[in-house]
Amino acid sequence: MDKNTIENYINNNILDIEQLIEDYKLYIYSIAKNNSKGFLNEQDIEEIVSDTFLTIWHNKNKIEKDKILKNYIAAVTKNLVLKKLRENKNNKLNVNLCDENIGSQFNNIEYVYENNLIEETINEELKNFTKLEYKIFTKYYYFSKSIKEIASEMNISESLVKVKLYRIRKKLKKRLKEKGIIPKNLVIIIAILIIGISSFVIAKEIFKHFFLDSSDGVEEALNDGYVENYELQNNSYSNGINIDVESVLMDDYNLAIVFRLKFDNVDYVRDVNYCNFNNLLIMDESNNLIVTKFEGNIKDSKLLNFFDINNNYPGISNGNESVHIKNKNDNEIIMTYITNSSQFPKSHKLKIITDEISLHYSNDNLGKNIDTINGNWSIEVELPEEFYNRKTEVYTLESSNDENLELLGANLSQTGIRIEFKTKWGQQYYNEDDSDEIIYEKLEKIGNEYLTFEYIVDNGITPLYDYYIVNSFGEKFYPANSSDGDGGMSVGSNAELNYFQIFNMTPSDATDKITIIMQKDSHYFDTTENKYLEIVLSRKSD
Repeated sequence: MDKNTIENYINNNILDIEQLIEDYKLYIYSIAKNNSKGFLNEQDIEEIVSDTFLTIWHNKNKIEKDKILKNYIAAVTKNLVLKKLRENKNNKLNVNLCDENIGSQFNNIEYVYENNLIEETINEELKNFTKLEYKIFTKYYYFSKSIKEIASEMNISESLVKVKLYRIRKKLKKRLKEKGIIPKNLVIIIAILIIGISSFVIAKEIFKHFFLDSSDGVEEALNDGYVENYELQNNSYSNGINIDVESVLMDDYNLAIVFRLKFDNVDYVRDVNYCNFNNLLIMDESNNLIVTKFEGNIKDSKLLNFFDINNNYPGISNGNESVHIKNKNDNEIIMTYITNSSQFPKSHKLKIITDEISLHYSNDNLGKNIDTINGNWSIEVELPEEFYNRKTEVYTLESSNDENLELLGANLSQTGIRIEFKTKWGQQYYNEDDSDEIIYEKLEKIGNEYLTFEYIVDNGITPLYDYYIVNSFGEKFYPANSSDGDGGMSVGSNAELNYFQIFNMTPSDATDKITIIMQKDSHYFDTTENKYLEIVLSRKSD
């Protein structure tokens, strides 16, 4: 099968990389072979083939949809051949995993296969890297990028790059020590096993799902490496249960946490299908309440000490939550917790406190209860700088085919874009400054027409539906699912319509101009001339 453009390989906004490999691997191989002029060996050629596909994957949203794909692939392949030829002039570099200093001495790398066990161990560990770790690792050791260059290319801080490199080396050192192949002060050469198409086994492992029941926007942010893993270094033990935090994702709209619960009593864990924290507080470093939840025993809960007024539980979370068991064995449960907000704060730390855990047979809290455990668990995690320094991009209204529309907000965060506007759905019945008596008199005069409005609302007919965002590349992005607080609209008898929604468009897919398309319902709008509401937004420049 010969397909000419990148668009032919995109289905439901997902690039079919496997089909692309099948169609073009021989074409890329021949270009790399011919342009290397015999100066590159077979392993170099195979690595260039792999890197070409990785480049296409990372730039899939930047490739013009109507551009001849073969021309683009040929240009990428030739550039990679030239890069490899330059690198091979100066390709000896020892990397000391025991040296705690990350300095500027790392300038290049050679693929060395002196020890099969070392290669196998490092290759296994690469599969466990997050995408962010994998990007930093390959850019630093494989493409010889400096810390400053990596930070600039990935729009993250230099300190974050240093921390990630330190943690990567620490993990590799630990894994190698476990196999008895790193004596003290041993200097080894890191082997990156990206051999031909097999590198995509690693790539696919990186695109794994960290959180269940999350939106496409959350998944895209995870795939872009926007997640922090803690290697079980934050834990709290009480009443036979140890709780660790494995991973956290936090931006303006989503807070997602992976917990690992280890039970001393292992008799019933295998029967648990739902696990939840009945009472839960999540605060930042200043003790500002981010999440408040009380569904268990409140009377004796010490969590109430954090409130000034009884029965008043303020919090930034909108109350929506999604809780699922991701994995379990004989004595452990790994559960995911996701909650949402219209604006989570930028925080340096999270303090997570709970005093009651419920376990159920069913997949929700409605089924038979296995056990309820009371205790005192408190965990504190440091959040990375990329969470705290995250950028929220603003879009402004460029045009709309609705003269009554007023944009209240269009803000892009790491897991989605939140759109909010107000407009009119029909005829205005009264003036805003009318007294209550005058409003009542005017509504009485409407009679059946007003009752018709009530009938429409009671029957669940919404003024706008089938909405999505389309970017400059023609890609469509739909509303986040219910776990992300999928928005809503309210209509009033005075022809008022207020709308807000989070769409699954993330920074990697955003363009300077985007268009929101919504279908109008004829019960509310005159659709004889136009059945769609169109809103064009422009990204605000810094």
